[in-house]
Amino acid sequence: MQFDEQIRGLSAQIKAEDLQLRLIGEEVGAVQQMVAKGLEPKPKLLALQRQSADIEGMRGQNIAKVAETKQQQGESQLLPSSSRANPSCASSICGPRSCRIR
Repeated sequence: MQFDEQIRGLSAQIKAEDLQLRLIGEEVGAVQQMVAKGLEPKPKLLALQRQSADIEGMRGQNIAKVAETKQQQGESQLLPSSSRANPSCASSICGPRSCRIR
């Protein structure tokens, strides 16, 4: 359940970042035209491009977090119920006979 909530939250962030990138892209296009005509300073355009790059980076991190969370979710479903009850048995060196709930 926790994994699903994390994935939903990250997916919402990715969706918001997609919207931000689309809006900034439109603004960059308009500012580029204004810079070309000398009506807007170039630093404003560069600031928008930096902001876009930052959001792209955050979006990439969130996509990676979704993949990591899905992997953790899959791994937790593969563990026997006794291993979930005893987190120390989650390692690969713990054999089935050595996993005992104390």
